[in-house]
Amino acid sequence: MNVSVIIPVYNAEKYIEKAVLSALVQDEVKEIVLVEDASPDNALKICQDLAQKYDIIKLYTHPNNENRGAGASRNLGINKATQEYLAFLDADDFYLPNRFKKDKEVFEKYSQADGVYSAIGVHFYSEEAKQQFCSAFNCTPQEIDHYLTTVSTAVAPQDLFKVLIGLNKSAFGYFSLDGFTIKRKTLGKIYPHFNQELRLHQDTEFLYRVAYYAKLYPSNIKEAVAKRGVHESNRITQSDAKKKIANRIKLYQVFLNWAQKEKLELDIQDKFRFSLLRFKFQRVHGIKKHLLFAKSSIIERRFFSSSFGEEMHYNMFDNKAIQQLYSKVYFILHNKKK
Repeated sequence: MNVSVIIPVYNAEKYIEKAVLSALVQDEVKEIVLVEDASPDNALKICQDLAQKYDIIKLYTHPNNENRGAGASRNLGINKATQEYLAFLDADDFYLPNRFKKDKEVFEKYSQADGVYSAIGVHFYSEEAKQQFCSAFNCTPQEIDHYLTTVSTAVAPQDLFKVLIGLNKSAFGYFSLDGFTIKRKTLGKIYPHFNQELRLHQDTEFLYRVAYYAKLYPSNIKEAVAKRGVHESNRITQSDAKKKIANRIKLYQVFLNWAQKEKLELDIQDKFRFSLLRFKFQRVHGIKKHLLFAKSSIIERRFFSSSFGEEMHYNMFDNKAIQQLYSKVYFILHNKKK
């Protein structure tokens, strides 16, 4: 099993060497592709030194040394990679020993597998980072010591996509790029790869689409094969509530546009539509929330008569009387339109 590991690098001078060394010690790794994204720190120099020291490390930058974001950097890495299998690693994360041992076994057992996914854990570079992570992900310091990003139980490849988006309740959770391995030829059939318009959550958008199109099998979902490195400057934990909501709105708009373009099942479209509207409702208050609800009800009549819509107009308002009033008024109007 020959693997290319793709590492986008931005502002990671403190962490990139640890990430690279964790990939170098894996027997299956034959190539490490670093894509340096115009970092303001000393990351480029460190990458240059690593590439000069180790023959399997290939270093690339964007044209004119531009900063283009993690999505564009991963896409460049995919295009430059040469090995049969591709894996990913963030520059402030690292692999654990035997990262690819179970992956190799799964690919050998299931020749039809396009990719596999495993659990990852968390490593905190400071106590402050640990507290920020617990706050962002609503978990206690005790829980965080055993925190895994994973799918709760093994599911068939054809069920994975709906598990990830919450439409199949046989399992729950999701997996990370750090624990994901895919055949390079499979990605050649899935385009675009990473959405370069998304500065955040492009990994989630990518993995969901791949799960829909490809046959992905569980590998080691009970134990971490890599660690997410959490520090005070992580974008996910540092962004404020308004930015988080805005980024989620952008993500689910992309999902909904894709689902509509590909003519996916209506329950999938409704799931993305529900998530999009839910975050839009979080962004507004008072009379604006009522106006948005009324406007959305008119535009999305079929959706608002579905199970997701029923949940929407009952749960989007804190006041129980308003919940009941909207339910009664909407269904009266909706039934008259039929």
